[in-house]
Amino acid sequence: MKTNDEIRLDRLRILVDEAGGINEFANQIGKQYAQVSQWLNQSVDPKTGRKRSMSDDTVRNIETICKKPRGWMDQPIPEEGELAEVVYISSGERMGADKDSASFKMLDVKADCGDGATNSDYPETIKTLVMSLEEAHRLIGSTNKNGHIKIIIANKDSMIPTIQQGDLLFIDTSVKEYAGEAVYILLHGGEVVCKRLSLVGKTLTVSSDNTAYPSWPWDERTEQTRIIGKVIPVLWRKIDL
Repeated sequence: MKTNDEIRLDRLRILVDEAGGINEFANQIGKQYAQVSQWLNQSVDPKTGRKRSMSDDTVRNIETICKKPRGWMDQPIPEEGELAEVVYISSGERMGADKDSASFKMLDVKADCGDGATNSDYPETIKTLVMSLEEAHRLIGSTNKNGHIKIIIANKDSMIPTIQQGDLLFIDTSVKEYAGEAVYILLHGGEVVCKRLSLVGKTLTVSSDNTAYPSWPWDERTEQTRIIGKVIPVLWRKIDL
């Protein structure tokens, strides 16, 4: 079982990724780059001989700044294959409104982690994932009150090792523009693709985490490409639906 400091470190890595990097995150929370780097690298304090970690007050402040529920950074991230207590409801079933539950629609779309997957312009909901508000906060950091977070299934291998084929991707569809380095879902030439966007110098670059796939500058294909969502850094792998 992980210690509380190890759990907080896992959550810190998520927040740094959401912010677009260490420098962006440090600026966001009003800390120095070096301090955040020391937390991430668990640098040893020469005075105490202990690994540097965040205090309780610092953790609570970070949660507030990053608009996470109190205690979010103390909740373990499920290991691969570990699931919350969830219910899958097929598209043909009805679900009554429940203010004590969070729901996430799974769309009939595959995000191709490769060259592209053609999908319907108006994808249907094939299942709905329902969980308690507490579980939604713990696992995803959102109860999806506005319904912006959707689920799609990853396809192919261009985002390995970050994303495996068959992973469920939680997508914040309210994000339509570049918001720092992260994994995004793009509509590219009429196909849905899953790629990492990052600034290389002053050039916005589209790349794959699998180095076997070439990267390319966004400006080369601006008329063909648009952002349709940002992947929330929570992956559930190969779930039996």
